[in-house]
Amino acid sequence: TSKQPSTGSLLQNRQSNLLSTTTARITTNKVPRIYAPATLCNPLSCRLPLCRCAGTDIPGGFPKNNTPQMIMLTVDDGVVLENVQIYKDLLDGVINSNGCPAKATFFVSGDNTDYNLSSYTELEFEIVGQMNTIQDKVGVTTRGWRNPFLGDSYPGLWEVPLVSWQCDEDGNNFGTMPNHFVALVKDLSKKRPAVVMSDPSLLSIKKIKVSKSSFPPTDNKIQKPIQSKLFFPTVSKNTSDIDKSSFCNKIVKTEVVISKNANNNDKKQMNLESNVPQKESNIVDISLLNTNQLASYSNYDVSSYCLQGEKLKSGTNDHELLSLINNVWVPDKCFQFPLTGKSRKRRFLLKWLDDFSWLCYSKIEDGAYCLPCTLFGTNLPNKYALCKLFKEPFNTWRAAVKVFNDHEKTVDGLHIKSMHCYNMLLSRAKNNSFPIEVSLDSSRKQRIEENKKKLESIVKTIIFLGRSDMPLRGHRDDRKYQGEIGESSKNTGLGNFIELLNFRVDAGDLILKEHLLSAPKNSTYISKTIQNKLIECCGNAVEEVLLNDIKKSKYFSIIADEASDCATIEQLSIVIRYVDLNSNIKEVFLCFFECKTGTSGLSIATNILETLKEFGLDIRKCRGQSYDGAASMSGEYKGVSSVIKNVNPKALFVHCASHKLSLVVGKSCQIQQVKNWLEQVKDITYFFNFSPKRSNCLKKYLLPGQAKLIDICRTRWVQKLRGLDVFFDNYSAVFSAFEEMEDNNLKEYNNETSSKASSFMKLLTNFSFIVSLVLTKQLMDYFYGISVTLQTKSFDISQQLDEIQNLTNRLREMQRNADAYHNKWYKIALALAKTFDIDEKNPRTCGVQKHRDNQICDTVSDYFKVSITLPLLNHLLNELENRFDIESLIVYNGLCAIPASLTKQYFRSCPWKEKFLIFLNFYKSDLPHFSSINAELELWEEFWKEKTELPSTISDTLKFMDMRGFPNILAAFHILATIPITTCECERSISTLRRIKTYTRSTMSENRLNGLALMSIHQEIVPDINRVIEIFASKGDRKLEFLFK
Repeated sequence: TSKQPSTGSLLQNRQSNLLSTTTARITTNKVPRIYAPATLCNPLSCRLPLCRCAGTDIPGGFPKNNTPQMIMLTVDDGVVLENVQIYKDLLDGVINSNGCPAKATFFVSGDNTDYNLSSYTELEFEIVGQMNTIQDKVGVTTRGWRNPFLGDSYPGLWEVPLVSWQCDEDGNNFGTMPNHFVALVKDLSKKRPAVVMSDPSLLSIKKIKVSKSSFPPTDNKIQKPIQSKLFFPTVSKNTSDIDKSSFCNKIVKTEVVISKNANNNDKKQMNLESNVPQKESNIVDISLLNTNQLASYSNYDVSSYCLQGEKLKSGTNDHELLSLINNVWVPDKCFQFPLTGKSRKRRFLLKWLDDFSWLCYSKIEDGAYCLPCTLFGTNLPNKYALCKLFKEPFNTWRAAVKVFNDHEKTVDGLHIKSMHCYNMLLSRAKNNSFPIEVSLDSSRKQRIEENKKKLESIVKTIIFLGRSDMPLRGHRDDRKYQGEIGESSKNTGLGNFIELLNFRVDAGDLILKEHLLSAPKNSTYISKTIQNKLIECCGNAVEEVLLNDIKKSKYFSIIADEASDCATIEQLSIVIRYVDLNSNIKEVFLCFFECKTGTSGLSIATNILETLKEFGLDIRKCRGQSYDGAASMSGEYKGVSSVIKNVNPKALFVHCASHKLSLVVGKSCQIQQVKNWLEQVKDITYFFNFSPKRSNCLKKYLLPGQAKLIDICRTRWVQKLRGLDVFFDNYSAVFSAFEEMEDNNLKEYNNETSSKASSFMKLLTNFSFIVSLVLTKQLMDYFYGISVTLQTKSFDISQQLDEIQNLTNRLREMQRNADAYHNKWYKIALALAKTFDIDEKNPRTCGVQKHRDNQICDTVSDYFKVSITLPLLNHLLNELENRFDIESLIVYNGLCAIPASLTKQYFRSCPWKEKFLIFLNFYKSDLPHFSSINAELELWEEFWKEKTELPSTISDTLKFMDMRGFPNILAAFHILATIPITTCECERSISTLRRIKTYTRSTMSENRLNGLALMSIHQEIVPDINRVIEIFASKGDRKLEFLFK
């Protein structure tokens, strides 16, 4: 068919040429013919099958209303293999009026038609394309499509109901059908539809004589009337007589013939009358069946439904299911059921169909099926691996009634849920309610929610244990659930995880109880393998929260430190420092990774870069890195810092300030007398702490509130300073304990203990020991406060500099007034010595001495000032100035722009703008408007000139005001705040590592370790249960379904 031209001359000429050419082609098949070159199509606008040269751009420049869109070739006889060449010759070289190759649609209706030949593989594109065109161009809303009505005069037309609906509006489920369709519209009385009319000039084509097919006609056909309300336009043959708004609503009756065996004349009526579009079932793969098979009754034998389970699962709508239910073959009272069995013959009883409404009999299989389970079972979980009555026929007739009763009464079985879907379908068919797809989706959603609730209790238990640093004892849980539900297990081999599950059940968790009691062994979700996966998913949920926050910031810095765990595996901790959207400085732990490739600078740097890439962090946004002073980390050429700086030169390396401060104290304590007494204090601490008996002796003399002696760590200088304070406070108790053990009046202690106690007593009564203790402690007290404050997460580089400057200034002032400070501290030592009746005396001196201080002084006080106070003070001051040189890092130049720092003493030697520009030039590419930086600095200085309250830190400045008016300074302050100060957060994570990975958990995998560490360290982030389940479900196929896709 084609649209009638409004200006007919051009179209009529082309049609006349087309007809004469086609007639000549048919009548003179062997005469050579010269074809005129066809006008080329525009490939951009004519791309078959998606285009029929209709649309806004038509090749050839023809108006749309003058352009034929399709040619219909009517074939009176069947489309069979013998006539294929005739069809090809008929269309060979024919073009339509706009120069495109002609495409034909066969309107086939013969008994002998081979529908595989007439199938159209591109039907989907054509259907969807034409339906969209009708909607867009005409403004009519389409409902779907159907095959053309072929009339009821030909009783042998294709033996499936062609008048039923074939496809929904999404173009799904059309199968392999004759390649012609009619788009269906709704509400035709209100909108003008697209009228399709016949062109009389095309009807003059000569009839084609075709050979008959070898397919024999089918016999023994029983006609079944189907009523379906369809809309048809009233079409006149003459174009001028067409009333485009004239339509009638007719009931069209079509005879559908279903082939039966010669000995079976059973009839079954199906009468459907509905205004709702009908769809034909696509459960049969027509491309694999011939005409006789299509006409056979096997399509409606219940066994054939079972064979099409996957198609039913992939997408069958209400009308298709209703068709299957209404057409299912049912034996009548005269049907003879075959006898089966060896000794005693039995058969299916017809009364069973009345006793069990869901039961169906398959003549092909001579077996019974459950119709609801067959139709809906593939969409539901087969909890009990049911096969009989569902996937396989049941034919053990001697136990039939018992099996049928058990099948329909099984609690929470497949049949119960299938019957629910079955009854809902019948209810909807009666009330014209929602389609089955919605019901199946609703049932599936409900099932998924139930599965989530089962897993939710398990995930909550894991999160509780992970956040509490408690072991799960997962290696004991890789077996079926043990112990009585709701009671503590009598087996001592079970761990915290199983015991907590019991506790939840005992507390009333009925969902968990039902799951643990009824779940199959392979889907309990409590094994050690699932534990590891769930722990990893919990860690991933925490990671997502952290990474989302990090990625919102503009820059970040890397902090890393290495430690060996209890399994002698080198673990590197990675921490990220950044500024969040609220201008808060944050340092967050991300992960541990094993240094499997070694601890060289290159291998560690490679691991860090790969880890950042896995987390989606761009190394180009890194503006700082902080490690300890080990050669592999801070080496100038092959250290981690150098490798990363080669990748990103802006990633400045900052030596950990806490490590530097420890080195300051450590180097200064190399003075011989200080070094000696520190070792002696350590020995005394070990003497008490490593013996319960000695420790109890000391506790008798401690005052309420006094702590026991603290081990002096070699590297943790905060703990060392704290240990000195505790030893000084407990000096009297230690003295008394040694005195008791030395006397040993009750013979409680062995000779070795008494001997060591006697040696330590001589040490405590030595005046030099007391003076060394007091002088060193008084100086180290100034370092304790800064050692603690440097470990603050939100500490920025300006605060660090302020603290170091304050400490340095204090030490300089003490150096200038050394006599006054020494005399004050010396009096404290004298008072302590007097408490224990220790006399003040000068150490022994001699003329020539190489291995001890041999100072010639007038007084004992001057001797200790020259031997301890001044050397220790000078060493501390020199180390501080060398290791915290403000000129050593270019980043220190950026601190002068902080409002409170504009007039500070250590920037007066150079104008603040010049120093700040040194910093800004280094990060020039990070500044949004560097060309206007000079004007911005002038405005910045003017802004703070009259202010009385001045921020003193970077973070305070960012929060003090809206800095969008100073974009360059804002960017610079974000970089300054991102620069790391210490690696203390890595040290904290390593402390967590040692709590989690103990000697009883030394075989823990890396993923399990990271998941537990993330939950333990980030207590402020509680993993979202739903997100954990989503991650778990997305990482592989699960026995239970947790995601609705």
